Amino acid sequence: MNLVFLIIIPIIFLFNFYSIGKILIKKDLSEQIIFGFVFFILVLNYLFFYTNINFFYILTFFFSFSLIIFLRDIFYKKNLLSFFQFFLILIIINLLISVVAISYGPQFYVFRGNIYDTFSYLSTASIISNYNYQQILEIISNSEKKDLILNEYANFIHARPSVQIFIASLNNISNLDIFLKGFTFKSICLLLTFSSSYSFFSNYLNRFSQRIFYSLGFVFCALFFYVYEIDAFAQLLSLPLIIIITKNLLELNIYQKSDLFLKYLLIVIYSSCFFIIYPEGATVLLLPVGLYISYSIVANKNISFFSKIYLFIILLLLFLFFTLPLYSSTYKYLLFNQLNNGLNANNDFWGYYGAFILGKANPIYDYDSILIIKNLWKEKASLVDIIIAVKDLNIENNNQFYYLNILPSLFGFFHLTTTNNLNFLNYLYIFILILINFLLFKMILKNLSQITRNFSNENNFYKILISYFLILTLYLIFSKNYWTLIKIYTFYSFFIYIFLIYDFKNKIFTNKFLILILILFPIYKFSSFNSGIGSIDSFPSIMKKELKTNISWLLDYKKISTCNQIKYKFNDKFKQVYLKLALDDFKIDVAENKTYDCRIIYNNNNFEILNYE
Repeated sequence: MNLVFLIIIPIIFLFNFYSIGKILIKKDLSEQIIFGFVFFILVLNYLFFYTNINFFYILTFFFSFSLIIFLRDIFYKKNLLSFFQFFLILIIINLLISVVAISYGPQFYVFRGNIYDTFSYLSTASIISNYNYQQILEIISNSEKKDLILNEYANFIHARPSVQIFIASLNNISNLDIFLKGFTFKSICLLLTFSSSYSFFSNYLNRFSQRIFYSLGFVFCALFFYVYEIDAFAQLLSLPLIIIITKNLLELNIYQKSDLFLKYLLIVIYSSCFFIIYPEGATVLLLPVGLYISYSIVANKNISFFSKIYLFIILLLLFLFFTLPLYSSTYKYLLFNQLNNGLNANNDFWGYYGAFILGKANPIYDYDSILIIKNLWKEKASLVDIIIAVKDLNIENNNQFYYLNILPSLFGFFHLTTTNNLNFLNYLYIFILILINFLLFKMILKNLSQITRNFSNENNFYKILISYFLILTLYLIFSKNYWTLIKIYTFYSFFIYIFLIYDFKNKIFTNKFLILILILFPIYKFSSFNSGIGSIDSFPSIMKKELKTNISWLLDYKKISTCNQIKYKFNDKFKQVYLKLALDDFKIDVAENKTYDCRIIYNNNNFEILNYE
């Protein structure tokens, strides 16, 4: 039954988005899905923060409205062939990832690479499911609250709340446990990213099969799965918007004056939603977007000087109109919580999540290796000293060819990097990597040369993106903020993919063979179980590997259903939060100072449910 829900629920949501989006977006089915998604996110945020309306009524309205629109299309005998074709692809994609989740079980989907972010998002979603906004504010102000989750996670209500609100809305339409709801959310994000990619490629490719192929190339490659594996929920939700904004920006030069304002309006709506979902990411990417919009307006000879001024003002006011009502979770959150931390952070996350660039054999997932780098970081060692230490660690662990892995890893070929087994297969990897490095160097130089020399609107957009990235990179390296640099690299993941497969000189998409290699990544990563980790390597290294290898994240819900009340207590925070989330979602009363008929203990790496007489 869980598999059925995992397959159906994401498709229901995308069908709902499609039905809403087609009211305003004409012809482009995939962009209709994205616009409907944007509308849904905006409405969810406004209603949550300004009304006490139940999510059930919101979803009932949206789903009923979508069904009416669809039935109308059937009645008027509109061509639905493209609809069925596209949604069949979505079902197949979702089926593949859902089968993996159900086959591997909770050990796979309770969290992936980052238990901190996963439990934080799910805990706040659980709070939103049970309390309205005003009640949550009262909980925050109440210093005497004793609930484990409320104590810590209620304060996160303004930290990228679109994710938590979205997950909370899933409570009304399924019997999935909260961890499967989190996985369902990630599946929706993947399908939305595929849809926006398809819309992007629709501007370049005429054949349905080609658009599908190039879109699959992105959502099944390591560039996308990096974000997926580190449980960056907000970034996952915002990724479709990065792509659709880019698609619309590159369309500006083909629109006539009469339609141009509508295109600008659409970009502003998408950008506003991006800012609402993920303020940090939007702060990074909306600056080059704004620069390109400014350039396109100034360079447009069909618009008068005063019209350009008016257009600038109107677009800015529209952006503020959509975002200011959510001031607490956007501007205030960004200014007081994230901006300084992002630009001047001094943490060691990069040591975990940046290790992939040196390949599969990078020993960063080994505790002793981690400790060496951590100590150097605490001692404020120079970048040169850290690089030398990393180099020595890799050589000691038979990763002598780590330098061959850097460029391929950055472009999504991590699964082809060398291993620490000096056998025939590894030497085959070395040979392949030499070829890939050569091809990548050639492609980079060719495309950079073309972008630099040619002043088309498309090339100017990529000029702005590349220049901005290089400036940020230099600043972050000199300020030793390597983790933020890695995050910005992931923000650029789709552009990196485009750089790999697009011939800027001939204006065509090529390298189909490379895409076939790229989409082998999920097979490599998820074909082995390894305590739910998949292939144990540096992509991305799990912060606390032992939380997968030493703990079985499995609860016997059938046995739990026979309990009236349950007692448990662990010193380990993650175990406590896990059980609190699971049992609250299951609606089991966990009270104090009462007579219990069940208790949960931890024995032999398992949660055991014991019954009292």
